[in-house]
Amino acid sequence: MKQEKSPLILAGKRKLFRPTGQVLLKELQEIKVIYIRQAGQIIRFLPNNIGDHSKRILELAGYDMSIYVAKKAEKTVL
Repeated sequence: MKQEKSPLILAGKRKLFRPTGQVLLKELQEIKVIYIRQAGQIIRFLPNNIGDHSKRILELAGYDMSIYVAKKAEKTVL
């Protein structure tokens, strides 16, 4: 966020350059994942109404929306 020129605009039109983790998690709670069981598989979908603010938070953290629908990573033993 230090290099960003524009702040995050969150619920209530709050403009923040240094949001807390709690604020970010609250914003991301708005993302709903649709699970469908079909032929013994679980298929995950995201609705089309996910806000630009949530997408930007994920982008700033180095992720994209695929983290919500990608298959779980297998556990590895180190």
